[in-house]
Amino acid sequence: MSLRRSNTKKKTIHSFVKTHVDLKNASSDIDYGYHQVFHPGKPDAGEDTFFINAQYRAIAVFDGIGEWRRRGIDARAYPLKLCDTALEAVQDNERDPLEIMSIACNGSKGIDGTSTACVGVFEGNEFKAANLGDSAFVVIRDFSLHLRSKSQQVLT
Repeated sequence: MSLRRSNTKKKTIHSFVKTHVDLKNASSDIDYGYHQVFHPGKPDAGEDTFFINAQYRAIAVFDGIGEWRRRGIDARAYPLKLCDTALEAVQDNERDPLEIMSIACNGSKGIDGTSTACVGVFEGNEFKAANLGDSAFVVIRDFSLHLRSKSQQVLT
């Protein structure tokens, strides 16, 4: 099962999808889920996109930067292309999250925009992830926080 979600221009979207994945070598199963709400002060929001691919046991989130709209550029185009290209890399059996990001970035050349990126891949009972930008991910097991990635910000 693969789920790809790109936002529409609605003010608020409340969604939840849960995909149960049986990890053959793991002692427990994984549940994927999301809940997304657009900021009420940003009526044109919708620059974010993601995919969840249970078959390839991979997830990714791309958080586009809405400021591009002020320059007349579609702020959704770049993160959507990143997401599509990253999903293609996963479906071509790429398992290294950093390489998936690199492939997505190279496949998005020529499109104006910026985006944070977070890509995760499950290998057996191991979770591999790469994070770029001010987004972050957490790993929660048995209602306890086991890992929180570090947010990265470029200060100008």
